[in-house]
Amino acid sequence: MAKTKALFAGVFIFTVFCLPFGASAQEVFRHSDGTLTIRFEDGTEREVVPSDSILFSSAFEEITVLEKQKQPIGEPMPVYVPEDYYASLQVRMKENRLRDLRIQLEELRNKKDKLGEELEFARENPGRIRADDRVELSNRFFSASEDIDKTKEKIADGEKDLAALKRHWHKNVLAALPLPRLIPVPDNYDMGIARLADLPDDKPKKEEEPVVWKAPEDIPMPIIPHPSTVEIKDRYYHPPSFCKLEKAAKLEDGKVLVRTVKEELFFFLPEEMRIHRRGRPMLSCKINTERTDRGLFLRFHITLHIPAARRSFGGLSKYTPIRIELLNGEVVNLYNIEANTGTFDDETNSVRFEALAPLSVSNAESLRKNDTNKIRLGWTGGHEDYVIYNIGLIRDQLECLDRYLIKN
Repeated sequence: MAKTKALFAGVFIFTVFCLPFGASAQEVFRHSDGTLTIRFEDGTEREVVPSDSILFSSAFEEITVLEKQKQPIGEPMPVYVPEDYYASLQVRMKENRLRDLRIQLEELRNKKDKLGEELEFARENPGRIRADDRVELSNRFFSASEDIDKTKEKIADGEKDLAALKRHWHKNVLAALPLPRLIPVPDNYDMGIARLADLPDDKPKKEEEPVVWKAPEDIPMPIIPHPSTVEIKDRYYHPPSFCKLEKAAKLEDGKVLVRTVKEELFFFLPEEMRIHRRGRPMLSCKINTERTDRGLFLRFHITLHIPAARRSFGGLSKYTPIRIELLNGEVVNLYNIEANTGTFDDETNSVRFEALAPLSVSNAESLRKNDTNKIRLGWTGGHEDYVIYNIGLIRDQLECLDRYLIKN
């Protein structure tokens, strides 16, 4: 037992005191983060453990400090992208956009067909569908129609742009192809044929006679009238008249009724309803003149495009005043002789009113000489002023009737 202990003690003393002197080929390095590594003779490295300071004490006498080396930041290497790549990318993007627009157009058409069926059902069954719902259906139907037109325009513009992009892309692709080049031909190369330009011209040249133009004598000169004999009228105040008669027939009592074609006199749309109505008028009025055995009359055809507003307008009672203001400041006062509460039109989803106003001799003379500016209609719910846009319509229709009666 004593011999064994003595043997172990000798081995320990040899390991502690003799091995460090024989292991002098190791190197210890300190990194920038403070860690230590040891390198052995065979070139292998590892991190330092606590026992290394005893086993390789000579290597720890001189520790090599490693400084952190900064890597130079250089410019990134440019990536070559062919020019036709961008062109082909734009072509694909444009094709995808056109495909989406065509899908959107098909969806809008289906939506319009569905709204059309619902609107037709609402018009055929006015008692089952409320007036506000019918108006909303009509607005949605017209909105879908406008969206379809806009989508068609976008598709047409996109197809033009796509064709231009494809032409540009094909041009770039052809320019990049390795096409064979033509062999340059020197100027002094003998083509083996005679040049026609070098051949002598034996034919005598014919002298060209100069062409002298002479005015024809058999065409008579136009006769231009003197400016003093020409009556020049302002086209704004005197537009070309289009005299059209709607009806000229004999009545039962033998008298003749002459009536002009009804034309648009004015339309009305409040400022606060322009966005909701999308520019469509709330109220419009057409007018025509009539000549009967009783005298001369103005007939007003008023259309209310919002049936729900019939409650606030009411109707046109008998002897309700109609006030027409002329451009010269004169006022013509008329009155309605036929009461009318309005008639609902299922096809157009609107309410129609009619008013008949007789014209006296003085009123007719004033309307023949002047243009109209404003008109005031007296509804049962109150009067309202409207601006007349076709200012010369009443004057033209009265002149049309006068010419017809004088001729016949």
